[in-house]
Amino acid sequence: MNRKKLGMLLVFGIMTFFFSINYVYAVTSSGSCSSSGVNSNIWKFDHTESVQAGENKDYDLEIVKRVCCEKSGKYYCDYYTSVAESTSDGSKELTDIPCNLSDGNWTFQKSYTSPTDASTTTQSSKICCKGNGLKNGAETFRCNSYTGKKISKTESKPATKTPTEKKNKSLGNCGVISDLVPYIQEIYGYLKIIMPIALIIFGVMDFSGPILSNDKDALSKAGIKFTKRCIVVIAIFLVPSILKYILQAYSDATGKDASLCGLIGMVIQNWR
Repeated sequence: MNRKKLGMLLVFGIMTFFFSINYVYAVTSSGSCSSSGVNSNIWKFDHTESVQAGENKDYDLEIVKRVCCEKSGKYYCDYYTSVAESTSDGSKELTDIPCNLSDGNWTFQKSYTSPTDASTTTQSSKICCKGNGLKNGAETFRCNSYTGKKISKTESKPATKTPTEKKNKSLGNCGVISDLVPYIQEIYGYLKIIMPIALIIFGVMDFSGPILSNDKDALSKAGIKFTKRCIVVIAIFLVPSILKYILQAYSDATGKDASLCGLIGMVIQNWR
């Protein structure tokens, strides 16, 4: 081969090499498809993918844009990312990410891009993410991160009233008397224990003498005395229930205040 042909072949090879580089650069920087309809102020070219027939559909997902075309029987799609996203330093909250912040007191911290869905909520932090919808491993997520405190939702239980409060309800508000009611109830509780014991002790004392002396008249008198004491003890035990029944019947019949204070007030008013 002479020098002239060798030189021409070398020049052709160099030109082919530079043309290939320029072509690859052009594809990498602007994609395989026409970018005339893509606003460079909004979108920045990312990469090109080869797709199958039927998958070559253009779309715009706000954070990513795809433009597809057909060349020599093959299908290509160019992907563009949002310029605002690529230039963001993370200090601006991304408003298009759905996030429910009503479950706590949250303060925006930063925004960032994640390769996976990092959405999570703890007691002191919350992360909300939104995917770009891409397949074949090209999906990324834009996330907003918040700090603060999660509000714990506790079931509100109705306040349980103490036995003293329940008993006082039937007594109403009698001023000073209402303040004394808890002490009266406490004393009454002790009496319900002391009275049966006292009844047994006094009964033994009353019956022991007549039995030992075999005095029938004294034994009869002791029986009558013991019976009276039993009636008194039983009456004291039944007084609260009887009084409650009477007041409730009075309230049902007249529709007036069924409390003891209401009854006392009515008597005093009529007496005046």
